[in-house]
Amino acid sequence: GLTLSEEGTVLMDGCWMYTVTYDGAGGLTLTERRAGTHPVLDFTSCSDSTGKRVVGVAASVFYGHATLAQFTGPDVVALGELAMKSCQALTNVVLSADFSSFALDSLCGCQNLRSVVPSTFLKLTSIPRGVFYQDYKLSGTLCFPEVTSIGQLAFTGANGAPMVSAHSIIAPKVKTIGDEAFYSCYMVTNLVFSDALETVGDNAFCKTERLQHFEPFLPKGLKS
Repeated sequence: GLTLSEEGTVLMDGCWMYTVTYDGAGGLTLTERRAGTHPVLDFTSCSDSTGKRVVGVAASVFYGHATLAQFTGPDVVALGELAMKSCQALTNVVLSADFSSFALDSLCGCQNLRSVVPSTFLKLTSIPRGVFYQDYKLSGTLCFPEVTSIGQLAFTGANGAPMVSAHSIIAPKVKTIGDEAFYSCYMVTNLVFSDALETVGDNAFCKTERLQHFEPFLPKGLKS
């Protein structure tokens, strides 16, 4: 089972060990991977085992992790910059229903990532640059009901592999879309944004060859 060191700075089980910080309110953030290459990380039982929850993953903690295939963090509300970048074996990520913060490139380059849970991010208000960049096999529907901006390269290449399921992105409050945000999303079929969409960056939707439905068709507030 999961154990926390007496000093409260190291979280471990029989397969891995991570340095953590404590927020004083029952939450732990993973800050450094110290040992372990196990393909499955599951923090579901952390609260029962240690009295504390894993609520965050700091910058670059899993960057380039070669064997991580499944990450289950049902209390994780924030991923730091490059947190899981280039985890080539990663297929499934489970986060908190209250997830509220991606940082730059936090899931970038996870080329076998197929599923992110929750599929509806109720607390998220922005999607920074490169979050899902080159996540070729990402499929299904992702909903972002409170997001107002999507950054440069945010979904570039996501859902770009042939034969993956049809993909939809629903973000009805988005007003700003960055350069190449959806470039080469070959299999995306459905995109929904705000009728008050104001700014669309260069090549934002280039090579979305299977796009069938786009809202709003004529954004009333489009400025550039």
